[in-house]
Amino acid sequence: MRRLKLTKAVVGLFPSNVLRGFRYDSHTYGIPVQFENLAMVTNTALVSKQPRTFKRVVAISKRLLGKGKATAGVAVGQGDAGNAYNMYPFFAGLGGYALGLDSKGNVNPSDVGIANPAFISNAAQIKAWNAQRVIASSMTTAAAKEAFAAGKAPFWITGPWDLSSIVALPFGYRITPVPTMVKSKATSPLLGMKGFMVTVFAQGHGVRKVANGFLTQGIARAGVQAAFATAARRMPANRKAASGVTDLRLRAFGTAGASGVAIPNVPQMQEVWGPLGTAWQVATKGSGATAPVRAFTEAQAKVVAAIAGRS
Repeated sequence: MRRLKLTKAVVGLFPSNVLRGFRYDSHTYGIPVQFENLAMVTNTALVSKQPRTFKRVVAISKRLLGKGKATAGVAVGQGDAGNAYNMYPFFAGLGGYALGLDSKGNVNPSDVGIANPAFISNAAQIKAWNAQRVIASSMTTAAAKEAFAAGKAPFWITGPWDLSSIVALPFGYRITPVPTMVKSKATSPLLGMKGFMVTVFAQGHGVRKVANGFLTQGIARAGVQAAFATAARRMPANRKAASGVTDLRLRAFGTAGASGVAIPNVPQMQEVWGPLGTAWQVATKGSGATAPVRAFTEAQAKVVAAIAGRS
């Protein structure tokens, strides 16, 4: 792929966290067109007043589970293999991060934050969630969707790919960010991005300048991005296009992604998914769960070792 030289005006068209998805080693390699992320969907038939903190989510879930009105608290898919992506808002909300950034804003593979001090100091909350059956790792993504649609879970963690199912729900609902767990820590979901990049073939065919212009002066425009977003039912990356989205459900997902973290676009991220997902799986499996501090400390060690092995 070829680097793009973006003017300040083009850079200003996009939120920095969205544009970061196309940055690598201090250079930009593409123009984002749309993004997607997780949010929390609440069953308003079970929860009349939207909880503003995750502590209230836990209390509501515990009450409904105790009365037999729900079989799950927060319906979020993990399953036997774990799911680091689905659990990332909880991870970030407790102070965790996968890979940090260096002083230039580039992903730093040497900064693994799975068991960083802030997260470890808040990890006791996970033990409480497990004991109170608020989150159960045995639940798969499909089972989470089924439980919520059947009215058996007050809360569901999902993304805009499930908008058709959300629209078809037989009860009222709200789409919001996952509520705050720890003061000053955002429950940031991961941002998945789609966009366009210029390949090496543009240079070979003598059209690199034209290709660059097509992206920076065409694809980056609000009207173009709005059309793509409407077709795909995703939030457009361009700020102006995003402000013009009329689908309130999609806008709600966009709001949940405002503090989102671009999925780290470095090869070392492949070493993170498995250990991080496993840590959540073993820490929230109910009876016999591994203590959170131990689970995430072991995950950190595995990731650090695996990344070092790539060198």
